Amino acid sequence: MPANYEFVDDITIPDDMQIAAGAPFTKVWRLRNNGDVNWSAGFTLQYKEGEQMGTTTSVPLPPCAVGKTVDVSLPLTAPTAPGTAFTDWFLHDADGNVFGTYPVYARVTVMAEGALQAQPDGDFEADLTIPDDTIMKLGMSFEKKWLVRNTGNVAWTDGFKLVWVDGEQMGAVYEVPLAPTNVGATSEVAVTFTAPSTPGTVFSDWQFEDANGNKFGNLIYVRINAQAVEESGVDDLTGIADVTIPDDTRMKPNTAFTKTWRVRNTGTRPWTTTYSLHMIKGEPMPTEDKVFLESEVQPGDEIELSVDLKTPEANGTYYTDFKLHDGNDQPFGDILYTRILVEGSTKTSTQQKPANPYANVTLQAPAPFYSQRDPRWGKTRLGTGSVTIEQWGCMMTCNAMILQWKGIGFTPATLNDYMRNNRIYQQGYLTPWNTATLVNGNVRFDARLIKQGEDDKVFGTYLGTIVSGNQIVQKVDEYLQRGIPVMLNVDITPHNAYNSSDTHWVVAVSRYNNDYLVNDPAEQNSGVISLQQKYGRSNQVLADAIVQAILYS
Repeated sequence: MPANYEFVDDITIPDDMQIAAGAPFTKVWRLRNNGDVNWSAGFTLQYKEGEQMGTTTSVPLPPCAVGKTVDVSLPLTAPTAPGTAFTDWFLHDADGNVFGTYPVYARVTVMAEGALQAQPDGDFEADLTIPDDTIMKLGMSFEKKWLVRNTGNVAWTDGFKLVWVDGEQMGAVYEVPLAPTNVGATSEVAVTFTAPSTPGTVFSDWQFEDANGNKFGNLIYVRINAQAVEESGVDDLTGIADVTIPDDTRMKPNTAFTKTWRVRNTGTRPWTTTYSLHMIKGEPMPTEDKVFLESEVQPGDEIELSVDLKTPEANGTYYTDFKLHDGNDQPFGDILYTRILVEGSTKTSTQQKPANPYANVTLQAPAPFYSQRDPRWGKTRLGTGSVTIEQWGCMMTCNAMILQWKGIGFTPATLNDYMRNNRIYQQGYLTPWNTATLVNGNVRFDARLIKQGEDDKVFGTYLGTIVSGNQIVQKVDEYLQRGIPVMLNVDITPHNAYNSSDTHWVVAVSRYNNDYLVNDPAEQNSGVISLQQKYGRSNQVLADAIVQAILYS
């Protein structure tokens, strides 16, 4: 297939939106490259027919790899005559050839002066500073900056502002002005905060407000992990984007390639040249055991991390997981991974799913498995938040497993849609402790158990009962013996003390000696794994590996 595209969504200016006569606006479409050609220099969007709506006849298309989506922006000006107006535009490749079966278009209802029904609206576009769950020292001052978009039908002018509405104000002013922003355009807005004096996960919700004091648009927020940081600091890494080799890139066997990610140092201390990237799981494609950083990376800075790999010789889907390690070889931060499709070999992979050591174990409470990293939904935004299911959706995915265990047919994708459409998420993206019950009354929420000593570090104690670690284990054992799977909260970085940014949820399906066998939504292949092996510490008892439990029946 040559160059092609698929329409995904109107990001701004839905069909027939009212626009004031002669007013400037920006139309933004989200398109997917579903051809066989990457969009690169020379690819354009060109006017075809209808109202030209301004002097622009051509704009460059943003670069877009095969299979990926991209937002295409077009500045326009509404006609001066009232009525319905449309404009059609076609995509062209670098040789000037039109591609795509249909044009992309804008259709607006032009209103005479004084007749416009003003509908201000706004939405979050991107975090420009302080990504979610950045570690902040207690009492530290910081500036949060968002990129926001005017998705209404009136420009933001003098008197439009962003105001605090919920959560911790964190010493910030109550309101900040919005920059003048035309319909469809983006602008930046910043607020200065001070981290609280007590540890924990803290959020602050803000909303748009017009000159008459009417609030509008979606909430935008800041969420930090306040910690009593020692002078030595805390390491953390947040993955930003795939720079090369997008997920499910098709490749030939025995082919060398370089995978590159853009990442940000979201910790409080520099990464030095003693830090290195290691493979931690998956297909052994790397050509080196570890890759050291070439220069120091300061907190808040972004860099590109690359590894050299070689595709296997057999056909199949392969993934490899990596983590950055500090100078003492301790892993931290987000998992970075590559997933490719090998095609064109005469061999079929026999190594994609290594033998599971627990394959012959009779599970007490088998539950269907879902991965939050599944390509069918991993890149989808969680609720209305700025994070994806892949990044933050472990708890929602575990609830999908519980619902499926009860015979209630949800996948993570359909459950996410249901929770968003029915406003079940808290603050737009947080999964409530009793989610499965809120979704379907045939699932009974019995309890949320929080281990004593960790209750000041977990997010919220609503619907929670503080008990000892041994009491949690006893209750989990009881439920498993009754054939009921249990959601467990574990420490994702067991070499450090547990804190609220370490949280991760799994589903326990069986007791196995001093261990639980669990469905882990962070895994990409189905099959139970050992809780202790992945999330335990050396020589610890099972109770030490668990922070919380949610009991359904």
